[in-house]
Amino acid sequence: MDHNPSDIPQSNQNLQLNDQLNWNITLTPGDRGKFIKNKHSPDYGNVANLTVYVPQSSEEFPVGSIITLINFDNSNTYTIRVEPVGYFEGPNYSRVWVAGQTNNSVWSFKGIQTATLMKVSPDDWILTANDVVNED
Repeated sequence: MDHNPSDIPQSNQNLQLNDQLNWNITLTPGDRGKFIKNKHSPDYGNVANLTVYVPQSSEEFPVGSIITLINFDNSNTYTIRVEPVGYFEGPNYSRVWVAGQTNNSVWSFKGIQTATLMKVSPDDWILTANDVVNED
């Protein structure tokens, strides 16, 4: 079947397993316009959560870049966490904002849902999702 311009293809970047048995991925320009899905199933044992790292402003994401995040968890246990690279280390990080909040932070959400990350300025991204929790 041909790709329709309105379709959102899945990112071909592989999720990386960290020491705490969670998935990690750092966004790259190749993820633009694609979706990233949290991997969780009996096939992966205790691996449950996904941390999506938003790179520093120097990365080549043009304003308007959109990345879709999918958490397909009907147990409402597994989370997707969105964290700017370097957030806990210093001032030179991209900022991730959520509607209705007055500060940028590290955010997470769980359950079955689709979220959108959109770059709205050279340093700022907006995360749109339901029931977002401030992790900072």
